[in-house]
Amino acid sequence: MNVKRYFAPTAREALRALKEALGPDAIVLSNRAVEGGVEILALPGEAVGALQAANRAAVAARAGGDARPASAPAP
Repeated sequence: MNVKRYFAPTAREALRALKEALGPDAIVLSNRAVEGGVEILALPGEAVGALQAANRAAVAARAGGDARPASAPAP
């Protein structure tokens, strides 16, 4: 899973470059104004599955192997 950095003078141009490289399903992690333009950090759309798997593994490790979601607290 590689985070990609896109820089352009405007957000519109950076987003256009991101979509050309990663496709329309890309996941934007952050965007910010930097000196000289805009920086966008993004992942390819198919990286969502890898993020979810990593999160499930981390939850399971903390819960001692029980990866079930916690129940909602009583009102």
